[in-house]
Amino acid sequence: MLPDLRILGIIPAREGSKRLPGKNILPLGGKPLIEWTIEAAKNSQCLRKIVVSSNDQAALKIARDCGVTDLPRPAELATDTAKSIDVISHVIDWHANNGEHFDAVILLQPTSPLRTAEDIQAATKLFVEKNASSVVSMSPTEHSPLLTTTIRKDETLSEFYASLQKVPPRSQDMPVYYRLNGALYIVKIDQYLQEKTLFCDPGFAYLMPMERSIDIDNRTDFIECQTLINNR
Repeated sequence: MLPDLRILGIIPAREGSKRLPGKNILPLGGKPLIEWTIEAAKNSQCLRKIVVSSNDQAALKIARDCGVTDLPRPAELATDTAKSIDVISHVIDWHANNGEHFDAVILLQPTSPLRTAEDIQAATKLFVEKNASSVVSMSPTEHSPLLTTTIRKDETLSEFYASLQKVPPRSQDMPVYYRLNGALYIVKIDQYLQEKTLFCDPGFAYLMPMERSIDIDNRTDFIECQTLINNR
């Protein structure tokens, strides 16, 4: 698919999660969590190269066993304060220093295991057809932000109650809001290197249903995802 577009797939898999230790290699549906993303990336057949960036030797071994590139991550990029943009830049620079250049990069977080090869294909097709600088995956919000508020120090809600008077009484009459779901980000490399952001204009949304948009951050998310997979 799209053989003229050189896309570098990056799967970031930092070891050291505090909320769910070892999450990237936890068994999910009969295989390590990260393997779901590796398989989706490979099966999409639209990525020129797939790289797992990690400081976790177990995750790097899974990458090798699955036939994709394993790239050890420097210690300064393996802290819980390290930024994704620096990890992406490290992978791009490493390849450039080794004579490999790409047109675009797609970031595929292993914590979104229900994202499919078809999602990657469709998002890449959108990226090409729109001549986009970036594409990000989004899904409908579980609850309308019109029904949310920050809480003041004195915990009073009078201002919030007043705002509710402007909200449609029926949920089906409310506008649809979407959120980033973390499943995929595509960006032109040249523009990314200039702006140091995944959100480059012109940017477009690739819409995904909520049932494929779970982003595993803690054990509750993991159990929910496990249940969905077991019930397929």
